[in-house]
Amino acid sequence: MQTLNTIADALALGAMGRQWAPTHESINQLYMLMKTRLEEQYPGVSLAKLEESPQSGGVRFLLKEDLSNVVASEDELLVQTAQALLAAAKENNPELLEKLGPRQEAVAE
Repeated sequence: MQTLNTIADALALGAMGRQWAPTHESINQLYMLMKTRLEEQYPGVSLAKLEESPQSGGVRFLLKEDLSNVVASEDELLVQTAQALLAAAKENNPELLEKLGPRQEAVAE
């Protein structure tokens, strides 16, 4: 479950970063890599609701269920990219972490 939280939190941060400027370019790039990976490898996982409401805990919960159903937690590239996005947010845009709201785990520590 921890890995799913990492992926979902990173996706939520990336989606928030696209809504609020300025966001460090590395966050946008990593989010697009994750989004492309999901579209190519897991076409049943949609980010549409997350991109509409990235701060919603309910939307993140549903996203985690979708990610669990496709066993995304075993996708090393996706997990590594999520970890890199969280670290980039902590370093370059810590205010995004504050806007993310309640999380199930400590982010990028």
